[in-house]
Amino acid sequence: MKNKNWDKWEITRAKGMWNYILTYGSLRFGLTSGLLFGICFPLSMMLCGSEFHLLRSAFLLTLSLILFPIGGIVWGYCMWIFVEKAYWENKASELALESDRIRNE
Repeated sequence: MKNKNWDKWEITRAKGMWNYILTYGSLRFGLTSGLLFGICFPLSMMLCGSEFHLLRSAFLLTLSLILFPIGGIVWGYCMWIFVEKAYWENKASELALESDRIRNE
C-alpha cells in the first residue's frame, strides 16, 4: 500500500481492533451481505419458477441478518490480522531502507 493508505490504516488501528471488527466486519460486510442474500435469494428462486412464500422469505431474511453479521465478525478479525501483518512488514522494510540510507551516508 502507499503511504497515504498506511496513514489511513494508522487512524483506523488507533480506534482499536474491536471497533474495526464491528464496523467493517459485522456492520459493513455482514449486514450488507445478509441483506443482499436475504433479498436476492428469494427473488432468484422466484425467477427459477418456485412459488413465493412470504413467511419463508421473511424467515430467511431474518436469519441472514443474524448469521451474516456473525460471519462478518470472523471476516473482520481475519482482515485485521492480514492488514496488520502487511502494515508491520511495511514498517520493517521502511526501517531497513532508512537504516541502509543512514549507513551509506
